[in-house]
Amino acid sequence: MKKRAVFFMLAMLASMVFASAANAYYIVVRPQEAIVEPGAGMKFEAQAFNNNETPVGVDSYTWKVVPEDLGEITDDGYFIAGREPGKGEIIATAIIGDQRYTGTAHVTVGAPPEPGIKIIIEPKNPFVEPGKKVQFKAIAKSRDGVSLRVKGVRWMVDPHDLGKINNSGMFQAGHKMMRGHVVALVEIDHQVYKGETRVVVSPKPSAKISGVVTDENGAVLANARVSATIIGEPRLFREARTDSNGAYTLERLIPGAYLVRAVAKGFVPEYYEEAEYPLAAMPVRVGVNEEATDINFTLAPGGSISGMVVADSTGEALKGVHLVAYKPLSPRHKFHTLTDEAGAYTIDGLSSGAYVVLADAAGYAHEFYDDVAHEREATYVSVTAPDETPGIDFSLALRAALKGVVTDEDGNPIAGAVVAAKKRNSVSVDAMHRARKAVTNEDGEYAMQLSPGTYIVMA
Repeated sequence: MKKRAVFFMLAMLASMVFASAANAYYIVVRPQEAIVEPGAGMKFEAQAFNNNETPVGVDSYTWKVVPEDLGEITDDGYFIAGREPGKGEIIATAIIGDQRYTGTAHVTVGAPPEPGIKIIIEPKNPFVEPGKKVQFKAIAKSRDGVSLRVKGVRWMVDPHDLGKINNSGMFQAGHKMMRGHVVALVEIDHQVYKGETRVVVSPKPSAKISGVVTDENGAVLANARVSATIIGEPRLFREARTDSNGAYTLERLIPGAYLVRAVAKGFVPEYYEEAEYPLAAMPVRVGVNEEATDINFTLAPGGSISGMVVADSTGEALKGVHLVAYKPLSPRHKFHTLTDEAGAYTIDGLSSGAYVVLADAAGYAHEFYDDVAHEREATYVSVTAPDETPGIDFSLALRAALKGVVTDEDGNPIAGAVVAAKKRNSVSVDAMHRARKAVTNEDGEYAMQLSPGTYIVMA
């Protein structure tokens, strides 16, 4: 009886482990690495996959930016960068069953200023097989490239289960496939400087994916961008451009299943195989020293919507206004852009159909085309690919409950200053995070729309 009971318990434990593994999900956010200019925008997408690399439908994802002052992100993943350079993460969260799953992407806004002393870690961004070792070294250089003497180095790994590293910089990878950083704190002239490099613990990146990108008539598309995003851990993103023959090769891939996507100017982006959205995509699997060939794309020409956005009171062109277009029956699949310095915009890569178009800017009343406040009253904009639908213009009314000017002590206007307002009776951390923000223009002026109440305002 005892043996039978022990066997039963082991069987139960095994089934629990199996069920847990079977119910594991991965949230893939793409692109997984992005550089965005200050004030510019970029669309991120999220897709859930199960252990079999099969796409899983999710009602909605919630998005956030860490740190929050890096920029703003919409409810469907369109990131609008702040004015200051910095680095952070885009995080997408989905609830599947009663569990919460998250996926992340790294984003860099602008180029931070060059430090006076730069710490370089070699080797740079290595792949280390589980359990294997690699020797790191830290090199210090001045801004003009002169090597400096390093007095002492403290080595660390982040996260801790990435592996171990000793005082001399010898790193031994853990047994879990993951991505992290090796960090060096270096002392020079009694000052401490930080350097780091990315480390991926995985099998050697020996796999490839290749193919050809053409249009619907069979003509090759040169300079199209093809990207591959791994499903699961460790996070890996690769991108290549097609050559004059429309051919591409994505190299240095670790074994696994990938989301592969092709983008070309003037065409509707496509996931493999012939899918407009990641939920319908077919993952491409590659093994050690294996090349997945003939991963080809045939892109359909895309239409576009263009126009101007001005201030209703002055007729002045409005820069950085957020434009959104979506089909009335597919409101979750949105297309985004921002106006340029002349107040002009173009939303491209659109398939044929009717679209709702919305303009939104801080301090102004949002407006649906044509000059209405509610979606139900919007005039649909017809797009016939590959044609452009021009003249979809907006004139936004200022609806600011708060406006002012930010200056220095001498009265000179400060451009690009961030002004935040939070309700006086909202003292929680969450309330601080939800503070309304505005950025001053070149004359130091700002305006923001607020609901009635008493606010604490910070610049």
